[in-house]
Formats: sequence, C-alpha cells, structure tokens
Amino acid sequence: MHSDRNVVCVIPARLNSRRFPGKLLHPLQGKSLIQRTVENALSISHFSAVFVATDSLEIAQHVQKWVPVLITSSHHRSGTDRIAEVLVTNSHLRHADIVVNIQGDHPHISSDTIGKIVNALAQDPSASISTAAILRSQNEVKAPSCVKCVFDQKGNALYFSRSAIPHGQEECYHHIGIYAFRSAFLRKLPSLRPTVLEVAEDLEQLRFLEHGYTIKVAVTDCAKDAFGVDTPEDATLYEHLFSEESIA
Repeated sequence: MHSDRNVVCVIPARLNSRRFPGKLLHPLQGKSLIQRTVENALSISHFSAVFVATDSLEIAQHVQKWVPVLITSSHHRSGTDRIAEVLVTNSHLRHADIVVNIQGDHPHISSDTIGKIVNALAQDPSASISTAAILRSQNEVKAPSCVKCVFDQKGNALYFSRSAIPHGQEECYHHIGIYAFRSAFLRKLPSLRPTVLEVAEDLEQLRFLEHGYTIKVAVTDCAKDAFGVDTPEDATLYEHLFSEESIA
C-alpha cells in the first residue's frame, strides 16, 4: 500500500432496483444490507474516509449515523457516474488521489482485495482504473448476473461479458464489482458518452475500455468478495451462507 496516497471510499447507493426494490434497506440478520456494507468499509484500513453517495432521502437518513452522506441527482446510469458527480461538487473529495467504489450490495469486500486493486493502480501510471476478479468454475457463474472477464498477461482487462468467456473452458474469471479510480479519470467521466458494447451488455466498465482507458485486473482468492445481493433469492442465500457469528 502506498501510504502517501489519499485513498477514499465512496459507496454509491440507490433505493430503486429493478430486480429487488428497496434491497439496500432489506434486513439481513438484524442489519440492513447497506449497513453491513458500510460497516465493512469502515473496517478497511486503506481508506482515509468512507462516504455514501445517494439520491434517496430514506437511505441518507438511514446511514448518516455511521458515515457522511453525499446527496446526488437521480439521473445517473451507474454508480460510477454518481461518484463522478460528488467528486466535482463536494469539497471532501477534492484531495483524494484514488477513489474506491464499493457497491452498496457487496457487504464482504476484504481489506486484502482493496489493497490489491489500489496497488495495481498505483504501480501502473498508464492505468486509470483497477478492479478485481476471482477464478471460478463456469457452472458457478453461468448466470448473466455473474459478469465474466478476460485480461492480458500484464493484467490489463480485454473484455467483460455476461456470457461465458473464454469459450469452452471449465474455469473463468468472475468479475467482482469494485473499482479503484484515479480522480483525474472520474473528472473526465461525464464527458464520455455511453458506448455500443456498454449498452449491449449493460456493463459500465465497457464504456471505459471503449474510450481507450486501461483497466488493471487484480486476482483475489477471497470467496466472500464475490458475494453480492442482486435478488431476493440472494438475500435468502445470504441467510444460509453466513451465520450470525461470522457476520456480526
């Protein structure tokens, strides 16, 4: 970890979800999903500060007891667009060198993985973004909700897809939806128009690639990193996978 870099975490949070309305406020063994994500982020030592960025008054009122809240407009295509807005409008973020995006529905991102993506970005001046992936069997991640990725021998992302890539392999890399961004890139993001592949796959990271930006992919082996709550079924699975003792 490069201690001379100011690394800030921003958790983008919206209340409306097509597949699971109100999911961030859904209770998981006594705590809301967003509370679990916030508390986990606060436990990660790499961050100088943690914020929630939201357009929802209900979420803002719910999380303000734990972290500062940054209110945004409601028209954003993605969580990264929401973060780009607050980077420009909020004085708390003006001195951040790297901004880490942890999605509000990923409650168990590990400190080790955050260290890997921050270091991957810090060590390659040509890269603007970094993210993480974990090796899993194709059968485990065949659902379109599980995003797959491929990258070159230097760890630079080549493509992300909801389909199986590469074809015919027993294993593939499951993309974990966390990002570290250089602040300079986030300031440029509002000028980057949506792209054909981004719209086709409904994946914001393809916009970055299509506009020519380098994304570093750090490989992790922490299985909990990959667990996100996208559907009511995921919430039920959470109850089965994580006991109160292991997540309290």
